[in-house]
Amino acid sequence: EMHQERWIRDGHPGVFADRRRVAFHCEAADRLSRRGWLFLAFLRANGQRCAANYGFSFREVLSTYLPGSREIGDLAKYSPGRVLHAKSMEWAIEEGKKVYDFMRGREHYKYEFDATDVPNWSVVAYPHRRAMTAVKHRLDLVANAVRRRARREANALLRTSRNEGWFSSALLKHLVGMVARGLTDVFALLRRRTRETRRG
Repeated sequence: EMHQERWIRDGHPGVFADRRRVAFHCEAADRLSRRGWLFLAFLRANGQRCAANYGFSFREVLSTYLPGSREIGDLAKYSPGRVLHAKSMEWAIEEGKKVYDFMRGREHYKYEFDATDVPNWSVVAYPHRRAMTAVKHRLDLVANAVRRRARREANALLRTSRNEGWFSSALLKHLVGMVARGLTDVFALLRRRTRETRRG
């Protein structure tokens, strides 16, 4: 709930907006729990849950998959989400864990805990000739980037229109920003393509 509330507040659907994903996570959590691999922690204040941490505890690694926090009165100024991360780290150390993995995402708070970026690599195989493979791969990257950007922008646009109205200056500012972000994505892909061509 806390994860969902935060993402909706920020104009995004969130992981649990899809019933199929909810069902998947319920089943996965049940199976992980039976093996002792589920990590689920809550922070309470004044008798209410104000932060949650859902992740995986396997061997020497504690991975935080979906953290969440709830803004309750003046508690927000104490950053309950960060407090729970700190308490989770304490637990991990006591359990002999050597790695606290924030997983993907470059949210600012992670670097406050001295997080280090670790690259993720993908291997893609196409059953075509080399020249066509490069074109197909580039088109797939562009299509995926456009889909991700379109989903984010659509949700943010709806949120802005609900809060500010369809003919507000805030909506106009959002539309200008949306175009700028789209162009930034395109130029980033083109620069990446140029670097790959030079290396080839």
